[in-house]
Amino acid sequence: MIDDTIKELSELSTGIWHYVDSINIDIEPGYEPGEVEEIFRNFKNKYFGKDELGEKLFHKFCNEFKEKLYYLPDLNSRTAFVIETIYWLELSIFDEKIIIDIVESNTPENNYNNNSIYELICLADDLQHRVVWKIIDYCELFYIDFDKAYNKAWEITNNVDEDTQPGTPNPPPPPKQTTFKSLFFNDYATNEKIKELKNILETNGYTIKEQWRGITGNRNELAYLYHYLKSNPGVILTGDFKHQIQVFYKEFGLTVKDKLEPGVYCVTKNLENYSEKTDTYKDFESLFSHWVK
Repeated sequence: MIDDTIKELSELSTGIWHYVDSINIDIEPGYEPGEVEEIFRNFKNKYFGKDELGEKLFHKFCNEFKEKLYYLPDLNSRTAFVIETIYWLELSIFDEKIIIDIVESNTPENNYNNNSIYELICLADDLQHRVVWKIIDYCELFYIDFDKAYNKAWEITNNVDEDTQPGTPNPPPPPKQTTFKSLFFNDYATNEKIKELKNILETNGYTIKEQWRGITGNRNELAYLYHYLKSNPGVILTGDFKHQIQVFYKEFGLTVKDKLEPGVYCVTKNLENYSEKTDTYKDFESLFSHWVK
């Protein structure tokens, strides 16, 4: 069953980090060097020895994962399954620097062969890379947004356990949000969707040739559109509000900064608060309710 396979792959993934932690006396004292060496040897032999359990698990996962996606009835259920899989596998590609830092952080007193640590982590890392790419391949096959599912899985992980355990790598940083399109999840960052958004604003008198004109004259008017879009899950990516709102305003020819100075349209602190009961919010809700679906 796929659940059992995911569970065992998860044990492989999290087990590596647990045993790496255990050889660092500062993190988890109480292990004798000989004990740690035996733990690593047994762990490596189990998954990467002559029985090749890691390789068998990989092929078993691929077959069962794909079969499960075929079995599920619709896109929502398939996406939920992908999110759950990523969550339980705690998929994090080990960065080369993380591996080296771990190896170098182990004190000489442990008397353990650091090359063996490095080799074991790299073997596990290679397996995880292959698992990730297979999940990505199947997501493309079933029209599932992998990036969106991955971000959601990490969001759930962080909500469940905000304190990152020692030795556990942090999720990769979100992409730099320097353009208007980069503020959005993939489904909404297409040229077609962005053009549609701008056409809605243009035809309803909010912009002229994609430059902001507004209707109410209030300088926080455009921020209401941002807040409405942000209130819909999976539309605007997680990010720093001040940075995002500056990029959002800039797209329509307006400059927003933390302090008021010549050429600045508005300061960021005046754009944070909004009310869903205002006519401005309701107007954007009416105009863009179909766009966010």
